[in-house]
Amino acid sequence: PAAPFPYKSEDVIYHNADKSLQYGATITIPEGKGPFPAAVLITGSGPQDRDETILGHKPFAVIADHLTKNGYIVLRVDDRGVGKSTGDFGQSTSEDFAKDVSNSIDYLLTRPETDKKKLGMIGHSEGGMIAPMIAAARKDIDFIVLLAGPGVRITELMEEQNAAILRSMGISDSAVTEAKSLFRRIVNSIQSSADSITALQQASVAMENWKATKSEAILSELGLADSNKRSEHVNQLVQQLHGTWFRYFINFNPRPYLEQLRCKVLALNGSKDIQVISSQNLPGI
Repeated sequence: PAAPFPYKSEDVIYHNADKSLQYGATITIPEGKGPFPAAVLITGSGPQDRDETILGHKPFAVIADHLTKNGYIVLRVDDRGVGKSTGDFGQSTSEDFAKDVSNSIDYLLTRPETDKKKLGMIGHSEGGMIAPMIAAARKDIDFIVLLAGPGVRITELMEEQNAAILRSMGISDSAVTEAKSLFRRIVNSIQSSADSITALQQASVAMENWKATKSEAILSELGLADSNKRSEHVNQLVQQLHGTWFRYFINFNPRPYLEQLRCKVLALNGSKDIQVISSQNLPGI
């Protein structure tokens, strides 16, 4: 979307209650006499700007433009530590990001244009996990939209995600089954570790115990016949899964929050999505 817009577009700065965090955002407001229904857009995992920019595309700018042309106020926000927002993204968890979104809802409530009885959230991927967390805790949320949101434990989601990625690479079903077993073993060993050194040791043992019962054909197909490749695989998983954000994320179960929802819910998952599998997560939701 490019200016001039048939609506008001305003870049804003606001803060949390104790002023320790600043948020940079863009609010788009329909022309005419309000109040209008309003929504906060919630980004997916990783540090994202307010437009959720990826490979030159700005999906949140597109969504905001469409909804505002159709009568909705839309607030899209830089993640903490990104753009005009302050804070340490690297040491934060999904729970911290949920607080940020709740602060954004509080900001919307200060705007006279907002219809306070028609306030909602639209969350993509991790944002589709965060929206139910907030809606379960607040009484002023009228609706949420989950775009590729999780409906099962994240460990289960990631297991199927890895399997789908392997299948897309042409890996056989038998090898995919063995890879899922390996992922489960390594994740369990990392989750039970107090520190990264112990996690690496336990994950390495889990890898070699798994390898000992597998055929050369399976190991070769998965690229794990060589001991250096197995060590590299374990190192990558430990590095990924033992960070502050991932330790919280991997242990997350959306079900308790979904069960508490008392607002309108629209859940949309793509049948070609190989990261959040629709046939697994929509039934979960």
